Amino acid sequence: MTPAEEKILLQIIEQQIAQMNNTRIPVDYAPLVKLLQKESPDLWNDYCPRTYHNTPQYPSVKKMGAALCQGDIVAKNTPQVAAPITFHLLHNLRKHKVPTFYVYPELFQAACNTDPVDMTWNDMKYPFPAGVFVLPRNNGFLNEYGHEIEFIGWCYTEIGDLNFKNVTYVNDTLRASTWAICPTTLELYYLTTRGTEKLKIPPAEVDAMTKASMEIARKMERPALTLTADEKISVLNSKISSAVANLLLIMHTTPKVITHGVGTRTEPTKKHPKGLELWTPNFIGHNYQSERQTLPRSEVVTGEHVCPHWRRGHFHKQVYGPNNSLRKIRWQPPLWIDWTD
Repeated sequence: MTPAEEKILLQIIEQQIAQMNNTRIPVDYAPLVKLLQKESPDLWNDYCPRTYHNTPQYPSVKKMGAALCQGDIVAKNTPQVAAPITFHLLHNLRKHKVPTFYVYPELFQAACNTDPVDMTWNDMKYPFPAGVFVLPRNNGFLNEYGHEIEFIGWCYTEIGDLNFKNVTYVNDTLRASTWAICPTTLELYYLTTRGTEKLKIPPAEVDAMTKASMEIARKMERPALTLTADEKISVLNSKISSAVANLLLIMHTTPKVITHGVGTRTEPTKKHPKGLELWTPNFIGHNYQSERQTLPRSEVVTGEHVCPHWRRGHFHKQVYGPNNSLRKIRWQPPLWIDWTD
């Protein structure tokens, strides 16, 4: 371990101890970022390769960079306790310069209100072996302590050996993983499945199961059922897995929702003699607007109070080609139902 890595690792341990003592207090990632930029600039540039224009609706990617650098240093120095997917995730992210896509709130809502298609992770189309979705603030994805998840992503690992900084890991089957970062605690969450497994159930079904258990408790005049920390993580993993799968499918079936970022160089300054390269983010859903249907009040069933709601979207396989022998996936977006008086 180099002296620089030792300094950074001590900083990480101090943060983790503070977080263990009080899970409600957010971790201050700024000191870790400054330490990484000073002591290990190459590592920092690997996981935070671009400087973006200010986007107040989204979290800073420096939080993601700090969490990934933390995972890299911990995995390198304690390989015996690191999850195998960690090595593949970090390797693929660095190799492809951390592909990052900012998701517009309206498209994110549409993705969360779409049912997954009947297919396996091996059948998915991945733009890169690993990548990141930056979620808008107030997205509703919370960890077991009530902190917001702000970054979710994917990692598709192929069969073979991987040598990551003198750590060899043998992968004997195709695997797909979804992962997330909670910047408040700088924690990484993983959900790894075999590539032959079907896509996970959508978030609405998970929410419905939770609501159903609470409704049963109310009817039985008992306190509402509360989920344990492990159950909360399981629900969160299902939501993340479904959201990642749907966003990847939307990118594949509706490429017009993708707006690629552009880099420009600023004027030279004392701090940056050659100027600073600033990028506009890669956006998903920049011009997307959810379909809406407004019904007259007379069409609402008499005696029932129906709140405005989403009519869930779905993916379906469309036949085409010679003798209808080929299939392609199409997205039917969700529909927002409302009415007028």
